[in-house]
Amino acid sequence: MNPDLAHLHPYPFEKLAQLKVGCSPPEDLQHIALSIGEPKHPTPGFITEAVIEHLHGLSSYPTTAGTIELRHTITTWLDKRFHLAGNIDASTQVLPVNGTREALFAFAQAVLVKLYLLLLRRSLTQAKVHHWLLCLIPSIKFMKVQRF
Repeated sequence: MNPDLAHLHPYPFEKLAQLKVGCSPPEDLQHIALSIGEPKHPTPGFITEAVIEHLHGLSSYPTTAGTIELRHTITTWLDKRFHLAGNIDASTQVLPVNGTREALFAFAQAVLVKLYLLLLRRSLTQAKVHHWLLCLIPSIKFMKVQRF
């Protein structure tokens, strides 16, 4: 196993669930659920039919990057939706994910750890780096990393 996997933090919504134990919202206010982005409405019939029609293609897991066909389809949709004039490259700028929270959590870890290491390489002390990053993103706890 890659030893860097030991540096991953627990999924933030697991921690949130622990923090909410024993808490209840005021009874006079309506609860707004922000914990899990599960569907609240039935799947439209045309989507269900499309999945059924293409079940034969679901015999193996896709690669992490997804298929190029999927990435091209996503690019086409983005182009139509946001009028991007073909400025999205499906091979380098689209990465399908299972959910936005997973993507944001992984992105934050990947980018912030690299930023942390970069700042350490610039001869800043660990305390200064922690202070700077904690001011930028107050909810993140950083792993201890040895200087290079």
